[in-house]
Amino acid sequence: MARENDGQPWSCYILRCRDGSFYVGITHDVKLRLAKHNQGQAPLYTARRRPVRLVWSERFPNKFAA
Repeated sequence: MARENDGQPWSCYILRCRDGSFYVGITHDVKLRLAKHNQGQAPLYTARRRPVRLVWSERFPNKFAA
C-alpha cells in the first residue's frame, strides 16, 4: 500500500450513484477506481447503488491535501 508521503499525486473524486446520492473518495488512479466501483469491487455503499458516474475530480500533491 502506498504511503501518504510517497510523492505520488492523489485525486479527490465525487461519484453520482444510481439513486441520486453522492460518494466522495480519494485515489491515485480515478479511472481505475471508477471501474472498480462499477464492478462492485469497492465499498458496499456504491456496490449497492451501481452504476455510478464520475461528476468531479481534482488532483492534489499528496493524500493530506486530497
